[in-house]
Parts: sequence; C-alpha cells; structure tokens
Amino acid sequence: HRDLHSFPTRRSSDLTQFDTEFSAMKEIFAALGKLRLSLNGLRPEFSWGSDDDEEKRRVLLSRLHEFKERYNKLVDTAESLYPFVSANIYQHVHECMSRAQIEIMHIETAEDKTFRFEWYQDGAKQRETFDEHYHAAVKLARDHFKHLTIISQHCCPGKLA
Repeated sequence: HRDLHSFPTRRSSDLTQFDTEFSAMKEIFAALGKLRLSLNGLRPEFSWGSDDDEEKRRVLLSRLHEFKERYNKLVDTAESLYPFVSANIYQHVHECMSRAQIEIMHIETAEDKTFRFEWYQDGAKQRETFDEHYHAAVKLARDHFKHLTIISQHCCPGKLA
C-alpha cells in the first residue's frame, strides 16, 4: 500500500509553478526597473550656455558605465530565467534590452554630435520605445499573475493571500 501523501498533488504543483514563475519575473523586473531608472537619467541635461564639454563628458561616461552594468545584469538575469517566463512577456523584455543596447551604441559612437539637440532627441526616442515595451511587459505580467492567483485560490483556498 503506497502512501498517497508522498506524491505531489495538482494543488502543490500549481503552487510550485506559481512560485517559480513569480520568483523569475520578480528578478527580471527588478533588473529591468533599475535599467529603466538609469536610462531615464543617462543623457545628462545641461544648460545651453554651459561650455565645459569635459565635465559633460565625465558625467556622461559615469552614467554610461552604471547603465552598462545594469544592462549586463538584466541580460544575465533575463537569459538565465528565460525558461520560466512566458514568451510574450519575454518578447517585450527583449525589446527593452535591444533599446538599451542601441542607446549604448548611439552614445558611444556619437562623437561630435554628443550634446546636440538631435542627440537628445535620439535619446528621447529610445526611452519612449523602451517605456512602451516596459509597460506592455508589466501589463502582461500583472494579467498573468492575476490569472494564476485566481486559479490557485480556486483550487487551493487559503494557500495564497
């Protein structure tokens, strides 16, 4: 006679799946959120009368270094947790990573165009596209977990708060 309690039940596997997906998405969105904050302040704003290009470049390089670190952290996190994230959410996260990579490339190759009006416009365009995909990923993630929470509460009342 087998001990039936030793086999995982549908309820426990549902909770395990929920916990695994939630943990993966929590890590990815933490890294993505930090990258987003860094992106928003990446291209420093200066008064148009400021002529100290050396100081401007020093600030930019410092911010770019931090941005690259956050970008690399997101790539490492998203790629290692990819199996636990739905394809449609990952697609938007991947687009955010692509926008960040383009932003890095544009800043590193701008040369004499750095700090010109068009340079700032390019940065605004990258941020706008990044934000569109960021918000789409957030919405999909919230909808996904809302759905899983409803299923888990239905099948396992009292297990999730």
